[in-house]
Amino acid sequence: MNKRKELVKELIKEFELKDTNDISSMFRELMGDTIQEMLNSELDEA
Repeated sequence: MNKRKELVKELIKEFELKDTNDISSMFRELMGDTIQEMLNSELDEA
């Protein structure tokens, strides 16, 4: 199985995705975490 399919299966399991609303919530959560990490990184460099 290719890596993308494995990742998708992991995301479905980790976030208990059942419908498009779940997918939307997952993306919001992941984007929020990503932005927070980027901001923390910038503050650490300053």
